[in-house]
Amino acid sequence: MKIPSKLLRAAQFCQANGDCRSFINGVHIFGNTIEATNGHVAVRMTMIKKASKSIIVNIKGKVPKSAYESKLVISNNETIVKHYDKSGALTSVQVVNLIDGDYPDLDRVIPNSKDSEPVSKIGLNVDYLSLFSKMFSATKPNAKIEFFGENNAIKLTSENAITNLEFGNPELVVMPCRMD
Repeated sequence: MKIPSKLLRAAQFCQANGDCRSFINGVHIFGNTIEATNGHVAVRMTMIKKASKSIIVNIKGKVPKSAYESKLVISNNETIVKHYDKSGALTSVQVVNLIDGDYPDLDRVIPNSKDSEPVSKIGLNVDYLSLFSKMFSATKPNAKIEFFGENNAIKLTSENAITNLEFGNPELVVMPCRMD
């Protein structure tokens, strides 16, 4: 299964690390979707090619910046990801752990734009807002922010055609936090 490396890199920003809910310690790939969450922030992007089956993968280490395309190799003998540069040359190989479990239904978390509502205040961890520019820094990282009430998640989407093309119409969802 071949995946644009930039999508894996972006998803790794949102995956959990060492969480007791093991299924969120990886990136979920299904159909033409790649998504990740740590329970506080989530990202969903669309791939051009469809995955043949739904899997949750935890790549040991960060996807290298030099990687252009990544190929997941899942067999009885090995589970790895091979990274290739733009010219198709192999740049690195990483170990991948397959995670067994049911990934959370992010459709229940990602707000629908038709449900937006004005907000006078909302509590957010601002570190999560900065993820948008870190994940999509190769392009102009302007974001449209939609609010869905002071107790609901916010959604950041790109208004940049290049970002939407390269990262598959990314949606970054940030859960609210208490202000007490």
